[in-house]
Amino acid sequence: MSQEVEALGIDDRGQGPVGDPVGQSAAAGTGGGQGGLGGPAAAAPGDPVTITVNMREYPVLKQSMTAKEIKDMAGAPAHHMLILVGGESNDEPQADADIIKLAPGMRFRAVNSATFGPQATMQAPPLLQDHVRVLESRGFAVEVSVSDAIYIVIKDYPIPEAIWDRSSSDLLVMAYDTYPNAPLDMFWLDPPVSRRNGQADGVGTETRNGREWQSFSWHIGGWDPAHDSLLTYLDVVNDRLRRDR
Repeated sequence: MSQEVEALGIDDRGQGPVGDPVGQSAAAGTGGGQGGLGGPAAAAPGDPVTITVNMREYPVLKQSMTAKEIKDMAGAPAHHMLILVGGESNDEPQADADIIKLAPGMRFRAVNSATFGPQATMQAPPLLQDHVRVLESRGFAVEVSVSDAIYIVIKDYPIPEAIWDRSSSDLLVMAYDTYPNAPLDMFWLDPPVSRRNGQADGVGTETRNGREWQSFSWHIGGWDPAHDSLLTYLDVVNDRLRRDR
């Protein structure tokens, strides 16, 4: 496979105590906020707002909370970082003191700050770090998190709009600490996509690293660690997304 990524050229819950809205247990947030982050509309005053943290739903009576209050509500460890999913700049890390104006449907993740972002990239194998930097040099925004595997999210990855109902989506690829010896396999998208022709596709839904993804069970025919990598694997992803059936 080519070592270059071929340009396409075309053209995210804990089930909380739902009957027990949160509000009295968290201190009131004051001041400005980070509301209106390109997300859901604000609820009317007095109405409970249901938000999700790590795939669990929490109804809250407050119109705003600090990031720390949201983490505490979800039982996240103090050293974890709160991420607003799908903000103006895609996934947005929130400082503990940040006041967040809540709106129905807001989604958050609480992640170990040592396994997310630049710090996580530094835990990845050196060659994978190099390949992430190559993608960034080509204009891609790449997020890396490390837990049971290495999760590589390429933000706003281009998709053939003539075939699918979106022109871009976040792309997830998984690697392991033996990279590049272990082959890459499958890929995932969020938001999900559908074929414009209405034809059913062999895709499913999976939760990976605390986020729900549309899975594509697409497997590489052969893998040579001397030549294949994250960069060449994107050729495989592109080939799958170009197929009109």
